[in-house]
Amino acid sequence: MARDCPASRRYTIDVGASNTQTVRFGDGHPALYGWEISWQTSHASNYAVVQAEVRVRQPEWFQAARLDFGDTNGAPCLTQGGVVLVPWPWVELAVFDAEDIGGATIELFGRPVMFGESSRASTALLCTVPWEADPTSTTNIVIPENASAYVVTRGEDAASAILIEASGLDNEVFEAYSLDNNTLPTGQLTAMPWRQTPWMDANSNGAISLSNQDDSNAAAGQVYFRFDFARGR
Repeated sequence: MARDCPASRRYTIDVGASNTQTVRFGDGHPALYGWEISWQTSHASNYAVVQAEVRVRQPEWFQAARLDFGDTNGAPCLTQGGVVLVPWPWVELAVFDAEDIGGATIELFGRPVMFGESSRASTALLCTVPWEADPTSTTNIVIPENASAYVVTRGEDAASAILIEASGLDNEVFEAYSLDNNTLPTGQLTAMPWRQTPWMDANSNGAISLSNQDDSNAAAGQVYFRFDFARGR
């Protein structure tokens, strides 16, 4: 590590029921590539879902432009522990509990990564958004800011089939497919690979529509979103 590199940074955050705690890893050093951020989350007796909107800036951008990964519809999850590489010199984490329960503490440590250095950490994090659909009804999951890919799961096998549509730019449907209970074991990720989220426009980030084709049984599951800080959307 270069002798004149920025100092590492350490934070401890108590995650409350309905507040957002913001911490920053940032420096104007011209040789700073990004930050390798590790975390460990401790839970009390409650069941918080700790997430963080990841906000990044490039010092050379005009007017202090900022790029956000995640929002109130879903953000990268920090529910247990791990390490991630965020390849941006200015990084801000807005940490909150998606369930508004609180009672969690998260330890964060950021190591600066300079140009020419390496990190074995991934540049991606995930989040999950639960969904439910009554018989012959449709529910829409808004795509979070800068989520680049998604996967839909089913947590039951009672409903006959779920029609999934991903819409985006100009309200166009970019793809449509179904998950049939005759071919998909309960809770299994779709057999297809991660699917790219559709393009967004100034009006919307797009949405994943889930239509229950069964006229008797309710359906439910999760939509997983992937945030890649080296790719974006």
